[in-house]
Amino acid sequence: MSAQREASGIEVGRSRGVAVPAMALVMARERWTEAALHGKQRFSVSVVGEVKKAGRYELEKGSTVFDAIARADGFTEFASPSGLSILRLEGTRLVRILVNDDTETSADVEPDTAFLRPGDMVVVP
Repeated sequence: MSAQREASGIEVGRSRGVAVPAMALVMARERWTEAALHGKQRFSVSVVGEVKKAGRYELEKGSTVFDAIARADGFTEFASPSGLSILRLEGTRLVRILVNDDTETSADVEPDTAFLRPGDMVVVP
């Protein structure tokens, strides 16, 4: 992941191309229900911005941005899914990972950035 410095002085990493499937939220909700029934390993993330219920949510290992959005009851009518991002603390750096809904660039994404990690913050503009 290449990094660039924003005017704020925060080092920003950028990853492109996490595709947004049409049924992503429905599938994410189903995975969450299944995980709850089978007691899989969990961790917390925050979801902020244009979602119906912003807050902190427990997810299972291997969860994606869309799993987190499903736990927050989905987008509001004002959400801009094309601007989704993940804020992640890596050591002493705050990294902003852009989540792109352009399926043509999905091959460019680094595989591990598609999955959330403990402490991540999902930002929905």
